[in-house]
Amino acid sequence: MRKIAEEFPTYSDFNFVSLFTWNNDGSISITYLNGNLIVKFSDYTNGEVFLSFLGVNRILNTINLLLNYCTENNIEPKLRLIGQSVVDALSGEDRDKYRIEEDRDNHDYILSAANMADLTKIDPRKRTKYNHFLRKHGNHAVCRELNLNSESTHIEIKQLLVDWQRTRGRSDIETEREFAAINRCLMNSKELNIHGYGTYVRDKLTAFTLFELVHNKTAMLHFGKSNINIKGSNEHLQHNLAKYLQILDVELMNNEQDLGIEGLRNSKKASLPVYFLKKYTISLAPKK
Repeated sequence: MRKIAEEFPTYSDFNFVSLFTWNNDGSISITYLNGNLIVKFSDYTNGEVFLSFLGVNRILNTINLLLNYCTENNIEPKLRLIGQSVVDALSGEDRDKYRIEEDRDNHDYILSAANMADLTKIDPRKRTKYNHFLRKHGNHAVCRELNLNSESTHIEIKQLLVDWQRTRGRSDIETEREFAAINRCLMNSKELNIHGYGTYVRDKLTAFTLFELVHNKTAMLHFGKSNINIKGSNEHLQHNLAKYLQILDVELMNNEQDLGIEGLRNSKKASLPVYFLKKYTISLAPKK
């Protein structure tokens, strides 16, 4: 699986860690067809089953077989999360056979570590929050790599999740799947080669990110939360994480998709992505 994924840009949907951690209910499955990676997903927001694939081998045959499978198994005949690299492999004539639509909600945000590490190149609103944090907490704040082998670190992260949920007013049902994915990530961090980085204020964890070093000098930012009662804690973490990643020879940060959630989109856009990894849906073109 990783061998195929590494032949393409760092699409978050086909990242092994992402698939493993979010598959806490067993609803995700993978297989191979014509040398392409096929994934049956369960929508993160509504649980709807859909198919996707990564690869450019016998691409027309692959698309047609998957759409037929959907029709025969009462799944909407629409392939989702199809990367730009796959769409580009279709000729103009072949594209006319399908309805190919851009899926903005699922584009991956690609950030520049160098830009995030340079305060003059970040969004002015984020810079204002960062400076507020420094003025109020700078003398008592420290950023450092998290020891994910330590039970005490797991407790700190889980407490921050509880605090975040309470402050946001989210129900257990709303947070259940994400928190289960984070826990699965923590419990398997060594085998998955997951790293953690956090901001502490007066020895209390106020923001964290769990990330993975992948190909193309990219860090996949899998999970993260900050204490929204401490203004600027997220911006402080992002800036210092970027500087830390540069030491690890990382140039890009995949901040994954916003799922069409307005607040999340605004936050991710404010990180000033250098480009998007675009994704599309593919279905049969309407008959003329």
